[in-house]
This record gives sequence, C-alpha cells and structure tokens, in this order.
Amino acid sequence: MIRGDFSMFTAPYDPVFFLHHTQLDRLWWLWQQKDTQNRLYQYRGAAAFKSLEKASVKDLLLMGELVADIEVKDILDTESGISCYNY
Repeated sequence: MIRGDFSMFTAPYDPVFFLHHTQLDRLWWLWQQKDTQNRLYQYRGAAAFKSLEKASVKDLLLMGELVADIEVKDILDTESGISCYNY
C-alpha cells in the first residue's frame, strides 16, 4: 500500500505526487488538443469543494509565497506564457 503526505503544501515531498499530477496534466492536454479552439480555456465547475460559487479563469492560484499568485487563465495554455511545454 502506498501512503504519503498529500496535504496542500507538503504533497510535493511524496514521489507519487509527481506521477499523479503529471498524468492528470497530460490527460488534460490531450483533451484540449482534440478541439483547441473551444477547449483551451474551458474551465468550469465549482470554485471550491462544496462551493456554490462558479469557477472562473480569473480565479487566483495561491502559490504559498513561493512566487506571485497567478490567475488560472495564465496556465491553461501549456505551450505559452509561463509554462512553455508540450507532450
């Protein structure tokens, strides 16, 4: 059984974290590539767990004082902006 520390700021200490999130990121990218015109910036759902507020591409991603907080829209396109990678 794999057991780790998956709390918000300590999860990156667990090697399984990187396998898990890399795969999620790759699957999201594959899905986007099937229809980039409509899917590249598609982002919807609840703003937070059990929230009635809707998610927005203007939502902030809190970076825990490591770097400046960024908006979701700034990272949805992995081939431009601060990310600059593809699969």
